Amino acid sequence: MKQYTIAIIDDDQDDLAILSSAFRESYENAAILTFSSGNAFLEFVQTTPNLPNLAITDLYMPMIDGLELIAAMKDNPRTEDVKVILLSTFLNQPVLAHVAAFKNVNYYLKPNSYTDYVALANKIMKTIYAL
Repeated sequence: MKQYTIAIIDDDQDDLAILSSAFRESYENAAILTFSSGNAFLEFVQTTPNLPNLAITDLYMPMIDGLELIAAMKDNPRTEDVKVILLSTFLNQPVLAHVAAFKNVNYYLKPNSYTDYVALANKIMKTIYAL
């Protein structure tokens, strides 16, 4: 069975906990790493020998937002091929245009319930990994 390492980056601790739980519930073979800022995640990927297969980031965060985080990842040869999911509470057409310019990046709306978070976790895994 394939092992997945998923990094979740969100400054909202509730969203971080809910999304982490949704992935753990559906994918017992997934290692879930959580980060409360884009900077913490970027520091981690510079020092770890094992990069995550997937990074899921919130769009709106202080200091470095989701688009800035993705740009930093895609500009770094070490992280440029990591698949990324950008999450937001509302659909934003200018953001969609930015996302389309990046390789291996998808954009989803944040769900409103735990059941919907579990469904999103399954959708992400099926889309990204064809499970």
